[in-house]
Amino acid sequence: MVAHARRSQRTLNIWPGFVDALTSLLLVITFLLVVFVLAQFYLGQTLSGRTEALQRLSRQVSELADLLSLERQANANLRVNVAELSSQLQSSLAAKDTAEQRLREAADKAQASEDDLTAKQEQLWLVEGQARQEGMKQFLDEKTFRPGLGPYKRKPGRK
Repeated sequence: MVAHARRSQRTLNIWPGFVDALTSLLLVITFLLVVFVLAQFYLGQTLSGRTEALQRLSRQVSELADLLSLERQANANLRVNVAELSSQLQSSLAAKDTAEQRLREAADKAQASEDDLTAKQEQLWLVEGQARQEGMKQFLDEKTFRPGLGPYKRKPGRK
């Protein structure tokens, strides 16, 4: 027995070293796994933050694109309105020119009528003056006219 016990003491027992090595390897692998999990977590957070930022920027870009299309449409509507107003202005200016021309023609016609009326008035004053003189002559000198009663009936032989 003693021999047997001595023999067993001489044999190398590799199990304790093997267990220590495996335990150390397991600890190293666990440590690396924890490091990789933490790195994955932080990278995931960073990437998800970037994804959210990209989505937010995409929404902003789409909103800006919508606003741009609205502004372009408003710009086109304003251009159409300007064109319509310009054509209305041109037609109004043409109508104004026509009205001014007609007004000048009417003013010329009125001036010609006034000149004609003035000439006729002068002629009437001349004729009226002559008629007044003739009437006075008939009334005073010839005694052939009675105002309000008509002409005298002259008796033959009397002058």
